[in-house]
Amino acid sequence: MDIVPAIPEDEARRNELLEGMINTGSEELLARDVTKHAMAVTDDRHEGYRVLTNDWQVCNQEEYALWFESRMRSAAMQMQGIAARVDELPAYRWKTPLQQCIQILKRHRDMMFEHDPNGKPISAIITTLAAHSYNGELDIESALFAIIEKMAAFVKLSRPRVPNPVNPQEDFADKWPIDQRLERNFWLWLDQLKKDFMTLAQSDDIKFFTETVQRKFGTIIDEARAQNISLLLKAVAITSGTARTTVNGTIGLSGVENLPHKFYG
Repeated sequence: MDIVPAIPEDEARRNELLEGMINTGSEELLARDVTKHAMAVTDDRHEGYRVLTNDWQVCNQEEYALWFESRMRSAAMQMQGIAARVDELPAYRWKTPLQQCIQILKRHRDMMFEHDPNGKPISAIITTLAAHSYNGELDIESALFAIIEKMAAFVKLSRPRVPNPVNPQEDFADKWPIDQRLERNFWLWLDQLKKDFMTLAQSDDIKFFTETVQRKFGTIIDEARAQNISLLLKAVAITSGTARTTVNGTIGLSGVENLPHKFYG
């Protein structure tokens, strides 16, 4: 068990966080609910750890969880229907495609960087970009295509590149300028993610489909389940507008060509 000394943030710091969230697009009601939970914590890695100061690091895991719940809420309310008000259920009982999609994305990342775990995109970046990209889709396939298509748009060109949504001054990609390999790996992963899902979506060979799933996700599925998933991916890729036919007739995700390819080589 880790125990960290912490005290509630003062009003001035909470107001600063509140203003930052509103200025970056958060709803005021959500921002007020989130920032009231802000805590100041000690951090023995900070250069001023042994100096008497009021400038403690902000700890906002609980606030981040509330923000993430807000991204799930629209789908959770639709999925629960009139049988139960979502507000009456604890968040851990909400089962929305967003959580499942993030699990899939992280599994793909883990397999891709199996031999380079220190170089893989961090979970905070993937979770934040996926949550921003999610728009309440009610099935995993539609949510996956929407998330994969939109994630790049939420990476900013200037710092903070991937802001913490509940503390916009904090950059989850703060190590990118220090180790350019990390940014390069992120774009390589996102590009490979798009290619792999569209390869699956256009495949009519179930044996190839199951082998690709096992290789890319480390998961073994039977042919019946593979056939069902294949049909769902095909339908979503075509009807969602994310699929496009290229000159050579293959299907790809629109927007791949807009990624910063300077990081690919």
